[in-house]
Amino acid sequence: MKTISNSLFLLIMLLFTSTIIGLASNTAAPPPVYCLSNGNSQYWEYIDYVAIGTISRISGPETGGYFDGSAMSTDLVAGSTYTFSFSHANPHGGYVENWTVYIDWNADGDFDDTGEKALIAVTYTSVNYNYSITVPATASIGATRMRVSMRFYNYPPPCGTFSQGEVEDYTLNILSGNLCSESFEPNNTKGTANAITANSPVLSQISSATDVDWYSFYNTAVAPNIKVDLTNLPANFDLRLFDPSGVNVMTAKHSGTIYETILYNTAAVGKYKIKVNGRNGAFSNTLCYTLQTNISDVPFRLSPVETNGSISEMSLYPNPASGELTIHFINDNELPFTISVMNMLGELVYTKTESGLTGNSTATVDVSRMPDGIYLIMVKCGAQTITNKFMVAQ
Repeated sequence: MKTISNSLFLLIMLLFTSTIIGLASNTAAPPPVYCLSNGNSQYWEYIDYVAIGTISRISGPETGGYFDGSAMSTDLVAGSTYTFSFSHANPHGGYVENWTVYIDWNADGDFDDTGEKALIAVTYTSVNYNYSITVPATASIGATRMRVSMRFYNYPPPCGTFSQGEVEDYTLNILSGNLCSESFEPNNTKGTANAITANSPVLSQISSATDVDWYSFYNTAVAPNIKVDLTNLPANFDLRLFDPSGVNVMTAKHSGTIYETILYNTAAVGKYKIKVNGRNGAFSNTLCYTLQTNISDVPFRLSPVETNGSISEMSLYPNPASGELTIHFINDNELPFTISVMNMLGELVYTKTESGLTGNSTATVDVSRMPDGIYLIMVKCGAQTITNKFMVAQ
């Protein structure tokens, strides 16, 4: 009887231990807890635009100088390069702002490791700036944190409170770089173009000397402007953009494996098509290229500041505005200029034309009847246009 009791006891203990081990092995590791960071004043400046992948956010000043956007996420592929767009607002004058984008590439809960200061930049005016961020091929697969920090005069640290600036956090979902396939085939003709989603990366191959890849996507009335990036080229590939009527409106044909980029700022809304092909039969049946289309409400530009020649250096005040907005810019000729204001739905809410004056020019816009929100303002002089954003807060 004693032997039976001991055996029974050992069996129970074995089952109990196995259960505990099984429960422990099925318990997911808790997500990392990141250090806190914020700017302590948004009176003079704040972040008003951040975009990468499918993340695109326009905002006003954040309470407490911090925005928790960890619920917003986008997929990025290890080894691929992406456009990171951003801008700042200066409600009470123009100031130079310093930016640092921290990304926890190894998902260990900090921004201290090599390469995790993913981007540093300086912005001089309140227009969209476009930079590139490359995901390391060794980045940890899964969700991780991106911290976008902006500060007046000095570069912001990854943690803690700093003066005059703002911090925004987002989630990046890192995918394996070995996702390349020919799943988009057959797409060798314009008629079989494969539908893709703007602001999301596509990985595919030019797998033979005769292979051609066609894709289609839509822009919108709210976001008509187009940017197409062809990156991570394993061979000499060319890129072409076709408008809704089928006309080849833009072509990028750099030599070798230099990345190809097309900027097409347009008001024509519809179904666009992209053609990717190897130059002189170039191909790779083992390595992927990355294709990404981006659409935006404001024009894309390669250089940080959009000037287009005859008008430049636009500043707005006060911003936010309530009764009247004052516009200051430099005009290199005496041609009349037109001021247009659109809301974030792309609807024209204000327009007027004034006589030109060479040099410093000032104009006013009556915003007293405009609802609270963010607006896009354009000043057009001849063939030249300059754009900016402002906020109405009645």
